[in-house]
Amino acid sequence: MAENRCVTRLARASRSTALAVAVLGVAAVSTVAALAAPAGPASVARPRAASVAPWNKAGPGWAVFEYSGSTTPQAKRAVKGAEALYLTSPQGKSYPFYTWPASYSGPAYSLVDWSGDRQRVLVAAYSPLPGKPVQLEQISLATGKVVGKFTLPSEAGALGYTRPSGLNLLAMLPHGDTEQVVRYNLAGRLQTVLASGKALTGAIDSPDGTSVIVGTSSGLEQVGNTGSSVRRFSAPVPVTGCDPVRWWSSSTVLAWCSARGIRYYPRLWLFPVGGGKVTALTPQREGHGPDYGDVEAWRLSTGDLYLKATGAGCSEFIGWQWQNGTLHQVAVPGTANNNTVVTGFGSRLLVQAANACPGGGNSLLWVDPITSAIQFVFPAEPDLDGVVAVVPFDRTVAG
Repeated sequence: MAENRCVTRLARASRSTALAVAVLGVAAVSTVAALAAPAGPASVARPRAASVAPWNKAGPGWAVFEYSGSTTPQAKRAVKGAEALYLTSPQGKSYPFYTWPASYSGPAYSLVDWSGDRQRVLVAAYSPLPGKPVQLEQISLATGKVVGKFTLPSEAGALGYTRPSGLNLLAMLPHGDTEQVVRYNLAGRLQTVLASGKALTGAIDSPDGTSVIVGTSSGLEQVGNTGSSVRRFSAPVPVTGCDPVRWWSSSTVLAWCSARGIRYYPRLWLFPVGGGKVTALTPQREGHGPDYGDVEAWRLSTGDLYLKATGAGCSEFIGWQWQNGTLHQVAVPGTANNNTVVTGFGSRLLVQAANACPGGGNSLLWVDPITSAIQFVFPAEPDLDGVVAVVPFDRTVAG
């Protein structure tokens, strides 16, 4: 899948020599093996804290991730392993702070979000049975303990903590033939309906928490955190819907939109909610591959623009967009090149790499897209789920 990337890079790095890859941080393999083994007797009823994470040092480039030692659906023999939550730094060092042992038989929680105050993560368990409430827990990075439990209606979809500190929760809630963006408190009590419509797609808070950006069938809406003061921003082309990704700057929101009549093939736009013209960040892909649409972007310290690009089927890959708008795949050594960018920091990208589509055998690593040097945070283990979810620090602002 490697492309000829030397047109503008010859002065900076040679692609022929960059394949002499620097692979670092593989000491995490021993930790993977330990988690994959049974963790305690069957009498263990609740998850156990593994250690205290240095949450107060967290900032840009840090992330929280969830690791599963259970086997993938493709494995010949199903084995249930331990699951754990980790804090990881830009240097690739990881700190486990909460563990569900292999003997745990409670709800299957998955990572949803990391609070803006850095101290808590939100996990949710959705029941396959209709009408069963969604169970949520807050877990402290400081103590490695559950610090709160609550439920939401079965049809509610948790979007994440409110900003800036994570004192409430944003969620999507169906209401008749419409969708609502709502806010709950951390006891599961509905506080207010922020927006309502027939084609709402998602929502993110402003960094200061004073407003919420909502995706609609024509563009974006900005509403106050009490549900008032609606401002609408239309995409420059007819669309079937837009979804806000994060704040590209203090006054501009990055969003992907699906153009009307172009099937799915999403395209990235910059919406200046502080005033100004909506501009395209990526051109309209025509569905001929390998890029079937772009859903997120990062501009690194090198000045280059990298994309989370959708490939055939359920695959994703890293795209490097040249100034003329053409996109070129970034091959990542040591992976199957089914790669999802988590965040960018400096000149590197944090990547969740899957060995299968749908996901399975997931690893987490840093990659320098110029030199192809990689640093594994958590390498994949054969037939194990691996890193199943990752949330970067302050995910709603520019990485």
